[in-house]
Amino acid sequence: MNTFTVDTGSVNSFFVNSLVIIKKLTIVLTLIFVTACVQNKNIYYWGDYSDTLYATKKEPSAESKERHYRELLNIINNAQSYEKKIPPGIYFELSMYESEKGNHDKANILLNQEYSLYPEAKTYIENLRVGDKNE
Repeated sequence: MNTFTVDTGSVNSFFVNSLVIIKKLTIVLTLIFVTACVQNKNIYYWGDYSDTLYATKKEPSAESKERHYRELLNIINNAQSYEKKIPPGIYFELSMYESEKGNHDKANILLNQEYSLYPEAKTYIENLRVGDKNE
C-alpha cells in the first residue's frame, strides 16, 4: 500500500509566502491608484493670484493693487507656456482695474476677451457694461 504524505511545514510556508506577496501587491496597487487620483488636474494657470489677491484685500494700498494687477498680466502672459488655460474672471478683473484707471476702451477689450473665453459670463459682463453707462 502506497501512502501519500504531505509535509505540512512546506505547505504552511507556501501559504504564508503567498499571503505576504498578496499583501505587498495590494499595497503597491493601492499606492498606484491613490497617486493616480491625486495628480494635479488643474487646467488653469493661477500663478501667484491667491497670494497677491490676499495681500490686496488684507492691506489695500496702491502698491498691493499694482502687484495684483501685474500678477493678472503675468497669468495671461504665462498660461500658454505652462500649457494651461487662463482662469475665468482674470480678464474681467483686469478690466475692472483698467476701468478704475479711466481706460474704458481697454476695459471693454478685456471684457470682450473674457466673453470669448467664457461665453457663460455674457449676462454678468452685459450688466457691468449697463452699469458703466448709468454712471
